[in-house]
Amino acid sequence: MMKIDEVGFLNKSVNLKFHGSGFGYFKIYIVNLVLTILTLGIYSGWAIVRSKRYFYSNTEISGARFSYQGSGGSILISWLFFIFLYVGFVLTVKNQNNTLLIVMVAVFVLFFPYLLMQGVRYQAMVTSLNGIRFNYVVKGNVLKGWWAIYGCGLVLISLLVGACILVSQIASLSTVGFVFFTILALVAFAIIQGVSYAVFINFHINNMQFGNRKFITSISKMKCVKICMVTFLIAMPFLFAAYKVISPVFMQLIMLNMHIASSSQIDSADLTRAILIGYGFYIVAIITAFSYAHSAMCRYCYQVTKLDGGIGFRSTLTFIGCLWLVVSNLVLIVCTLGLGYPWAQVRAVCYTAKNTWIEGDLEAFDVRDHNEFIDKELISRLSRGVVTSIRVL
Repeated sequence: MMKIDEVGFLNKSVNLKFHGSGFGYFKIYIVNLVLTILTLGIYSGWAIVRSKRYFYSNTEISGARFSYQGSGGSILISWLFFIFLYVGFVLTVKNQNNTLLIVMVAVFVLFFPYLLMQGVRYQAMVTSLNGIRFNYVVKGNVLKGWWAIYGCGLVLISLLVGACILVSQIASLSTVGFVFFTILALVAFAIIQGVSYAVFINFHINNMQFGNRKFITSISKMKCVKICMVTFLIAMPFLFAAYKVISPVFMQLIMLNMHIASSSQIDSADLTRAILIGYGFYIVAIITAFSYAHSAMCRYCYQVTKLDGGIGFRSTLTFIGCLWLVVSNLVLIVCTLGLGYPWAQVRAVCYTAKNTWIEGDLEAFDVRDHNEFIDKELISRLSRGVVTSIRVL
């Protein structure tokens, strides 16, 4: 049993604190990188565990620090299993054994969500705060998990693709009509993203536990759709600019391939410049869209999520703050040829920690460790590397 005064919870509202440093993680990162290369990837499982232990042990909630007890060997065994499956899949495709291929794909589609849930459960069970372990409920939720993880999204995307094919078959679209239809399809895709995310995050959070206390949330599909729509609107100008720059390039390449134009009529320097500018707009679209979506989703999801016992959460991430973090970290990594990655990751964790708040009457909060243990059956062992980290929110 853990009473809250044992971990120093004294305030109504406290934020996470990260005590690590870029140089401290750099030493671990370099050793992990060298050993992973020297062992041809075999050490990668242990590298992940060492990194996670560094970040967890340096993350504090009012005096209490997280702990990670995962095993590098468990992750490696799981990865070797999936490598074996991948090799079998490639050989099946190469040998054109269509019957076996269909069976393998069907089995993967049906059972991968269960493996994913077992992987999340393992990561939760080896993560603790002041001796109180997290947990993830799998039993009795397999069908719900399949629907939440990709069943809902798969059905909605299939309907969208079917509608697009139907329209293309029965209607002759002009250039303006095609552009308008494309925009409508993108809007529909944004709606699908919002609905699918709401279904998944509701399932995920409501199956998480901290000790004997459950996380509870009620994510609105409409709110998630609104966030996805705004994300789409933010990215749209940059995507349109990329289209305007790159489309003439592809037209020239098509004309060259069809021998309508000769290579002497096409300036390769101009083509290269246009492609680089176009992809530059595309990268800007991704960065800005991600920064808004991440900050908005975090603020909303934290707001509507509680921990049984009266504990709430609050995120103060901002669009501008996330955008600056992503851009500056990208510049740092590029300018240092990748050596600045440890500092970039530490900066991201520090920013997230100081903007993550736990609220409630923490002095009265009473939580006990649960009495469940890590599953020992074969499926559980093989799934331990499917997920190498978890986030409650």
